[in-house]
Amino acid sequence: MTRRASRMIGSAAAGAISVILLTGCVAHENAADAAARDAVAGLIGEISHRQASDIDGWARLAAQAAGDRSEITLIGIAPQTAQKPIDPLGTLSFRVEMTARSTGMWSAETVSSTSCYAVDFTRYGPVAQDRPWSDPPSVRTIDCPDGARSVTPPPDTSPVFVVPEGAADAILAVVADASATDPTSELESSILARLSPPTGPYEHLAPLEVVRTADGAIGASMGTERRCVLVRRVDGVTERVYAPRVYLQPGELGCRGTTALSDLRPPH
Repeated sequence: MTRRASRMIGSAAAGAISVILLTGCVAHENAADAAARDAVAGLIGEISHRQASDIDGWARLAAQAAGDRSEITLIGIAPQTAQKPIDPLGTLSFRVEMTARSTGMWSAETVSSTSCYAVDFTRYGPVAQDRPWSDPPSVRTIDCPDGARSVTPPPDTSPVFVVPEGAADAILAVVADASATDPTSELESSILARLSPPTGPYEHLAPLEVVRTADGAIGASMGTERRCVLVRRVDGVTERVYAPRVYLQPGELGCRGTTALSDLRPPH
């Protein structure tokens, strides 16, 4: 056998060994671990289109999405101080107890595992790790802490602004009866007097605003970008008007009394 042929055979053998080793790694990957990682990825995918102002908000969304998935347990809520909107707000940690069917070349068996994962979040969603080969990119494997227990996200205590039933009718009645000299503050008080205050622990009446222009037109609003009641009186005609949702968003016209008097034709 020539020296060149010997080198070719040696190279082929080394390549075959490499393939065997790589194949062995794939074949011996715990199917339960893979299923567990996929379960966390699925959970995160369900909430990734949402937004939250802090890590507690993301924890509440994750807990809601988890529902009856008993295999996934939230075990950690770690806040961070975010200086910019794109900075991480914190990290959620999950423990997953998974059983899966593993099919090998010669046999199949049921395998189980307990594994833990962490996901970082900004205001806008999960943070992809700097590992382009990672799948899924936002879920990273961590060591399971000793004695880790299920944690419950704290309740949401942020204010909930409510537009009561009958708000539109109350605003229409007061604006229609307003005289040319009634101060807008008195009109606002008259509207509020007709409304029942909300009863929820964190509920508040939505912001109310009445404005009057130099030519006597009146614009009134109550609500936020989520729900907004707009009423105007122009040339003696009082009517409810509706704004395209894009006009109500932050940075646009907003839910304001002046919005009721604006040109509300769709932007396109």
